[in-house]
Amino acid sequence: MLSTDTTTARRAQPIEALHLPEALLTVRTVSTVTGNGVSTIWRWASEGRFPKPIKHGGCTRWVARDVSAWLRERAAQ
Repeated sequence: MLSTDTTTARRAQPIEALHLPEALLTVRTVSTVTGNGVSTIWRWASEGRFPKPIKHGGCTRWVARDVSAWLRERAAQ
């Protein structure tokens, strides 16, 4: 059965977007795939502890390749 909850659909992109290196991810998607809160992602990005986002069409997005590399670095530690 399909969910009729449209709020969930707006919160994050499908996690599969992470597998497309050039995909532009929303902060909510980044939060979901990293397991960290939205405010933590913003704070870490401003502190240089997380990849910097880019501006695209007036929106702030993270490049999936950068987020994937950050996750791989954490897994290797």
